[in-house]
Amino acid sequence: MAKKLLQLLLFILTASGALSYLSFNVILSDIEQNEHANQKLLLNDISTQINLAYELLDKLLIQKQQSYRELHQFALSLILETGSHPDLSVLQKILEKESGFPVDVYLIDNDLTITDTTFLPDLGLDFKLSPFLDVQKFLSKARQTNQIMVGQPNMEHISKKFKIYTYSILDDEHYLELGLIDPDINGYFQRLIRYITDRGDARISICCYLSDKSDIEF
Repeated sequence: MAKKLLQLLLFILTASGALSYLSFNVILSDIEQNEHANQKLLLNDISTQINLAYELLDKLLIQKQQSYRELHQFALSLILETGSHPDLSVLQKILEKESGFPVDVYLIDNDLTITDTTFLPDLGLDFKLSPFLDVQKFLSKARQTNQIMVGQPNMEHISKKFKIYTYSILDDEHYLELGLIDPDINGYFQRLIRYITDRGDARISICCYLSDKSDIEF
């Protein structure tokens, strides 16, 4: 009799343990599913906000393209007036006073290499390298059409500022490039990044870019 009671007790304990284990796994599974669902909702919300932000950014860039064009044309006029190799530091000060924001100036030769610039870390940069296919496209079109080209905002990795780059031919052997640090554009990106980082503990890697259809050309 005692043996049967012991066996029954062992059976009850084993069954209870199994049920507890199963209950724990069910609860754990529910928690994981809820966390996954919440994460998915968060990612969808952020994706929607990013898409909306880029639509608004496109509109902002369209509003500003004329001022970028005029500033670049102003720089061309100043260089052509001197009739010689320009002092880029002097030109930079004039352009910054005219625009009200920081401007870097670059001279690029026909070999697509930066031969002179106010932004010394880029001196000698070779645009023939594969990461610069977009720049090659802009320079080629500038040469073909004799027009000013404007690229999409890019984060400059040293200053961590977003720059708008403009391109045109300068003469038969050179191109002129300007790097514009427009506070309106930088403020826009900073607000977007702040919004995303304030969305909780989601582990999200963000790459800010504009698609080719968002390139501004005029």
